[in-house]
Amino acid sequence: MKGTAKMDNRKIIGLLAIVVAAVLVGKSLLDASGAAPITMQPGATPVVGAACADGEKGSYGCSGTILQWSECYSEKFEPKTFDCQQLSFGDYSGNCDAEKNSCGYDYIPQSTPAPTPVVVTDQQFYEAEEACGDGYCSVSEGCGTCQADCGCTPGEYCDAASDVCVPQDACGDGICSQDENLARTCCSDCGCGASEFCQNTEQACYPASGLSNDAAVTAVRANYPESTWSIREVADVRFNGESAKAVVVEDKFTGEIDSVILDAKGNTIETLILGAPN
Repeated sequence: MKGTAKMDNRKIIGLLAIVVAAVLVGKSLLDASGAAPITMQPGATPVVGAACADGEKGSYGCSGTILQWSECYSEKFEPKTFDCQQLSFGDYSGNCDAEKNSCGYDYIPQSTPAPTPVVVTDQQFYEAEEACGDGYCSVSEGCGTCQADCGCTPGEYCDAASDVCVPQDACGDGICSQDENLARTCCSDCGCGASEFCQNTEQACYPASGLSNDAAVTAVRANYPESTWSIREVADVRFNGESAKAVVVEDKFTGEIDSVILDAKGNTIETLILGAPN
């Protein structure tokens, strides 16, 4: 009986050892939360936050051009993404291949194909030459006969006699060009009529006031005697939109300069005190 009891004790001790070993092995298979580790297999859906071994990667998938997968950090799966379009170059556009669950390429030509050359026959060419408005200044067209095709550039005008563009004369160069004369844009070069005067700032001709220079000088002498004031200039001017006469006088002693504006009857409209010259 004692031997049997002793044998039973050894069996009990052995069984306890097996149980303890099993518990220890089982404990090694548990993570901190008590769940068994998950080994991700290709094609399996990773569970974000599930226990794993660091560096372990879950399955891959596509969402548009985005490649998605899970990777293990600190024994937990975390989602990862990569935009395959970042791999695009030239005519190749990066894309996510859903069949291979990896990045791939789509061929998308970016350049515009060269246009097909248009063959123009000699007859069509010569017919086009004669068409005003086709954008070509042909030998039979000119700036006067077809301004749309042969119009002049800034700084030129169309000479009516030759039907070609010629450089436009500068106003004030002393030459009254055809363009200046017809447009009346430069009275300094082309002058004005007998009863007109040239307003230099506008380069336009206006009717004279009708007051003669002598009558204008006589009108201002009452306030500007010859003993102390000399006449510097008498000219037709435009004042407040009307033609008038200006008499410029200078003080012989101080050098003060005044400009007296007179109407057609010799009445003073305005006196401008210009001051002494520097």
